[in-house]
Amino acid sequence: MSNIILNFKHSIRPSSSQARLLDDQIFAANQVYNIVLNLLQRNLYLYNIYKDTGIAPPLATNTAIDRHVNSILKKRNIYGETDTRQQERAIATTAFWDGIKSEKGSAKFRSSDNMNGAFSGVNARTTFGDNWIQLSKRMGKIKMKRERPFPDNSKVKSVRIKKELGKYYAIISIELLDEPQLTKKDYKRFTPLTHLGMDTNNGSVDFSDGTRLKYERTYHEKELLRMRKIGSSKSKTKNQKRITKLLNEFKKIKRLEQAQSRRIDKAKRTKVKTGKNYSKDKLALGKLKRKQQNRRKNLLDKLSNDILDKLFDVLFIEDLSVKDMTKKQKSEGMNNKQMRKNILNFSYSELHAKLIYKAMRIGRLVVKVDPAYTSQTCSKCGSRKKLKLSDRLYNCDGCGLEIGRDHNAAKNIERKGFEIINVSTRSREAA
Repeated sequence: MSNIILNFKHSIRPSSSQARLLDDQIFAANQVYNIVLNLLQRNLYLYNIYKDTGIAPPLATNTAIDRHVNSILKKRNIYGETDTRQQERAIATTAFWDGIKSEKGSAKFRSSDNMNGAFSGVNARTTFGDNWIQLSKRMGKIKMKRERPFPDNSKVKSVRIKKELGKYYAIISIELLDEPQLTKKDYKRFTPLTHLGMDTNNGSVDFSDGTRLKYERTYHEKELLRMRKIGSSKSKTKNQKRITKLLNEFKKIKRLEQAQSRRIDKAKRTKVKTGKNYSKDKLALGKLKRKQQNRRKNLLDKLSNDILDKLFDVLFIEDLSVKDMTKKQKSEGMNNKQMRKNILNFSYSELHAKLIYKAMRIGRLVVKVDPAYTSQTCSKCGSRKKLKLSDRLYNCDGCGLEIGRDHNAAKNIERKGFEIINVSTRSREAA
């Protein structure tokens, strides 16, 4: 078991001189990242050329990379804190090798953006107060809005300063020293008193005990238009006003995106840089999209808290692959564009991640199980039957069981998860 790591995101309000210093550090961090990434790509290219000759040049060590970075920054007259340079070098190295190992391809270079960026703070010299943070003596004390105090018996692991749409934030990672974190392997020695299976659907989550928890999910533009059309034609209700407000937000985003696209095309065609209106609309567009993201995040936080209000020791959930679920396939049901949009719009992966993290903090366990055939298998006799997406009731041809499709899936998820724990318990007792 390892200790829990918590991230606290606090808004900071630097003065004009402090903002310039922060922007300089963000620019230096971007330069370090790009220099390191370019060096690693070049070394890998040389390695691939000479690997058959037996005289392949070794990849640069961290010391050699740091020397290379320092010399380039000195030539460009750019100042960056030592800790910042080293941490950005580590981030770039990790991103480079992750790109090589995965199917995503090589890592991308960072662009110099005046409204967005980040750098890792100087941890050794970082100090905190009730309403301030000091990264270094050079910057002085920066005003910080503390939304909540740090937990007792905790230790600051890292500090990262982030700039989003012109505003600055301090992301502080805290390690809780007295709270052990349950990991995926802990279910092997975890004998639960109560357990529950959960099936996640569009608009509700169903549990194996027969209960259902409905939630108001986020909607896209076509759904809102349809909801307004079938709504009351009389006086505008509170719900209709909310739908109209959301539709106006979508229209504004669409209009700004079209304007930005025209400006970019014109800049490419005329070889002239985009003007001030481009930057103004970019900021407005970013704020609107952040509003949508915050709305979705708030929904997921509330839903995960409601789920954890139920009594259980272990919760079994589906190990969903959102990437596979949203592929354009010609098999029945999987080519439904509306379904793919709903899956991406809701963020199933983020909900499950929140459940796992929050359950760990309160001494519970969330275990993922294989979701294959959980909707098609009878939870009573085990016979299998194919269903369409429109079939919301499961009628078993073998034993005659009649049960809700989602309730049946939740019971199968619980059974699969309990089998994992039983096997682990038996192997532990045998040992």
